Amino acid sequence: MNNFQIASKTFSHIRSRPQSGIIYDTKKLEKVSPNGLKMVIPGVGESNDLDKFVLKPSPNKFRTLSTRKTNIINDSSVTQSKTNHTEIVKNSPVVQDLSKKIPVNMTKDKDDLYAETVYLKDIINKLTQENYDLKAKMRFLNKNTERMQTVVQNVGGYLQQKYVADKQDLALMTKLGISENLLTITLKKQIKELRTMIKQQNEEIQNLKHDIKYTKIQELEKEINVFQEETLRLRTLLEQSQRNEQIIQMTHDFNQFEEKFYIQMQIINSLKQENSFYQGQISIEQEEKFKLQNQIDTDQKVLNKQKQVIDDLQQTLKDKLAYIDGLQQELDAYKDTNQNLIQKANKLDNNQLRIIGLVKIEQELRKELQQKTRDIEYLDKTTTELKQKLNEKSSMEAKIKDQLQEELKKLKLAYEELDEKYKHLLLINAQSRLKETAPSIQHKLAPTAATLNIKTQRPLNQNNTPDSINQDKNQQQQKFKVIKKDDVDHLGLELNYRLRTKKITLPDAMERYLFDNKNKKTGEIKLKEISERLQREPFLLIDEDSALLVARYLTEDNSQEFVVYNDQLAQSTTIVRSILQKLVGNFEIMTAEIETQKTKEITQVISKYKNSLKQYFDQLPSKYEGLLERKQIIETFEYMDIDLTPEQYDFLFLRLFSYSNNTQIFPYIRIFEIFQEIQIERIDSDKKKKSRKKDFKDQGDNKNKKVEIFTRRQSMELAN
Repeated sequence: MNNFQIASKTFSHIRSRPQSGIIYDTKKLEKVSPNGLKMVIPGVGESNDLDKFVLKPSPNKFRTLSTRKTNIINDSSVTQSKTNHTEIVKNSPVVQDLSKKIPVNMTKDKDDLYAETVYLKDIINKLTQENYDLKAKMRFLNKNTERMQTVVQNVGGYLQQKYVADKQDLALMTKLGISENLLTITLKKQIKELRTMIKQQNEEIQNLKHDIKYTKIQELEKEINVFQEETLRLRTLLEQSQRNEQIIQMTHDFNQFEEKFYIQMQIINSLKQENSFYQGQISIEQEEKFKLQNQIDTDQKVLNKQKQVIDDLQQTLKDKLAYIDGLQQELDAYKDTNQNLIQKANKLDNNQLRIIGLVKIEQELRKELQQKTRDIEYLDKTTTELKQKLNEKSSMEAKIKDQLQEELKKLKLAYEELDEKYKHLLLINAQSRLKETAPSIQHKLAPTAATLNIKTQRPLNQNNTPDSINQDKNQQQQKFKVIKKDDVDHLGLELNYRLRTKKITLPDAMERYLFDNKNKKTGEIKLKEISERLQREPFLLIDEDSALLVARYLTEDNSQEFVVYNDQLAQSTTIVRSILQKLVGNFEIMTAEIETQKTKEITQVISKYKNSLKQYFDQLPSKYEGLLERKQIIETFEYMDIDLTPEQYDFLFLRLFSYSNNTQIFPYIRIFEIFQEIQIERIDSDKKKKSRKKDFKDQGDNKNKKVEIFTRRQSMELAN
């Protein structure tokens, strides 16, 4: 009976052990879309069946338990339960949600972070499944060890009792003197009796087994065991689905965060571009103000000179009038003494001729005086108009400057807010990554020229602490990708345009503004010095990163692929001259006549297509209102069959650069303001005014000479 109990106990242990699960290959995941197309995610399993992501019971666990006719469990019931289970799993909302939330467009060229998350999910699934399998095996082994320990203890106790009883029987028999033959006979009898008892018990057991209640109890026990295994398996499935839901939710949240982060970065970049654009506008307005101030000074000087000339002319006119009054007095005297001088006919004729000449001179002087007064009135009008225009322009400039400063303040505040949000988002991103990824799996990405900025931008309130200085030192020891000519071509064009607008040659700019006396003596210049001087006049690379790029290109060794950044790196001034000359290119400073000639040529071409060009420019898409790219303007001109030479295009963009402060984006409305027929007429009128002023000056000089000659003659005649 003890043996039977042990056997039934072990059988119940084996029956009630937890059902183990199998996770299928997850090297490639394929999903069937509603249209019937397959969406393949690389790095995940070969089959299309979504059941491969579900823990399934191994087929050998559903064993058919063979009993007699009445207590047999059908194989069909087991297989039916299996099929029902698979259908329930397939139709479950968890699996359907899994199939819905799998990304649709997944290719190898997707973002590295997304590929990394997929790879880590795969590893996590495998590790969790191995953990479950090992836990199940461990439970099974622990139960087996406990069972075997109990069996060993029972067998040991039974053998010990038997050994003690046999020893006692032998001792009694030796005491009583019973022979061994008698002992064997008695033992055989006992064995027969025991066998008969076993047969009787077996018959009773068989009778009990044939009983319907017993068979029902056995079936119920087996069903209970099957239900226990199913509950364990379903519990594991439920836990698996919950984990998958958490992972999907995390990926969804991460995607939303990624989209928000991308939008915030776009806003930051657009604000930076607007900020640089407004800074350029401010510098342009300042330059225009400086030009207008110079023009006003020159006009004031000319006006002062003209006033002085007018004063001199008025003084000469007063002198002439005084002289005419004297002559009139003399004429009156001659009239009074006319009666006394009748006898002197010859002298009288001469005096009459002299009077006629003086009258003619008086008439000419009066005409000249009227002309001078007209010129004075015209000059007064022009001066008042210029003063009014100057006052209006200065007031407009002050208003625009105030508006731009207010907008700049707003942009700075918005930029600071976005910077804080960006830092907060980066912190959240880092925390989420630390939670998702295992510490042993870390991919280090190599720095590139597009993603690295040499100068770390610190907040405004951060001082030069020892930590920041150490950070700068470590940063200087980092290796960065070398700067190529393609990276700084647009900056060379910007320097070209800027120097040409300021009428400064490149050798003169390098000699006066780039190299100081120390550099000329030593024959070397440092990277940091170049970067700082390129941000000043006349180069005006306002963006620090742009100035640093050009400085690195001029000083670093471009033959290597990666270089160690060092802001104290020195380079020969001759090498810097030659590289900068190649970067900026050769150009000549245009005279005023060449500029007017080119404006006339371009105006004659543009005036033919003015209206159609305006309509076409208005229809073109642009990032900023009223601004178009260089490529769009050239393509429009080619589309409208407007033939311009490369020199004319260069002059066109050079004139537009003074308004946009950018070599790639220009305000297209300024084309019609700069190159128009009124401009040509104004240039011609300016030329005519200059020639008239010159002629007027020459006439005045000639008249002054004539008056001087006449007065000398008169004085000589009077003296005679």
